[in-house]
Amino acid sequence: MTTLQWLRNQSGVFVTLTVLGVIVTRVRHPERARPFRVPLYPLTPLVFVAVTGWTIVESIRYAQEVALFGVATIAAGGALYLGLRARAR
Repeated sequence: MTTLQWLRNQSGVFVTLTVLGVIVTRVRHPERARPFRVPLYPLTPLVFVAVTGWTIVESIRYAQEVALFGVATIAAGGALYLGLRARAR
């Protein structure tokens, strides 16, 4: 496994989550100002999420070791975030 493989998989996951966040925010808060209009919304983000999701699934099928390391990295980051958040309260 190379650092580039790990980085490619991780960035794909987080970019997909970011685009999903745009969709969720627009649905939950339709009254908010939109300083940037997404062309062909919601088609563009949905196509992006579908293609990127397919790429992530195929990369997991191709390189399970990289995928498991990525899941472990995300889980460790999530645990750290939740721990620090609980400590701040």
